[in-house]
Amino acid sequence: MAITKNGSTYSQGAASVNSTTWTSGSFAIASGTNRVLVVSVMVSSTSALTVPSATGLKWGGSGGTALTKVGYQQDAPDYVEVSLWYLIAPTVQTSTLYLTSADTMDACAVVATVWDGAAQSTPFSGFAGNYASWAYDHDVTVSSATDSLVIDAIMTAHTIVCQQTQDALVYAGALNLGQSHKAGAASVVMNWIYDSCSHAIGAASLAPYVGGGGDHINIALAVGGS
Repeated sequence: MAITKNGSTYSQGAASVNSTTWTSGSFAIASGTNRVLVVSVMVSSTSALTVPSATGLKWGGSGGTALTKVGYQQDAPDYVEVSLWYLIAPTVQTSTLYLTSADTMDACAVVATVWDGAAQSTPFSGFAGNYASWAYDHDVTVSSATDSLVIDAIMTAHTIVCQQTQDALVYAGALNLGQSHKAGAASVVMNWIYDSCSHAIGAASLAPYVGGGGDHINIALAVGGS
């Protein structure tokens, strides 16, 4: 079963949050077959002593259902973290995302997409991350499979251009959060270019639903690049 996008992409960024919690605006999730909610998250810290960490994300507000954190990449010099999260079979409703952080957030951003035809037990594998203080190419390489889909999340301090299918590019103060996707293959490079700036990028492979009581799982190594 092919993985296809269900509905439109939701994105929102916020500056000067000054809190360890944040609630997004409302958006709708529609019904779909074997759906998975995927959310890219960016958090930056108000402290020059602490690298921030997103500790929780829920669909349905503060009392909603918790998402699972696939992986994260921190940019320590700039006190920023990007991460990927997922929720299998999210509730069909119009609601909000509720984000929590270990540290007071200066800025944060989310990009949310729903995918039909995705694995329903272990949807993601092969997370890889990379960061650099200054670079023109912002990329990471993920091991995947031809029937899968690679999804990335990237933070940069300057404007960037996506080299695969862009889902969103949202601004949060002086920072940008981008998400994109690309068809799976044995090795997939996720690349954003344009300006020399700091960045943090993470990506993983989303496996398709195969039925028959099991899911296809990509068992592979992944390496980052810059």
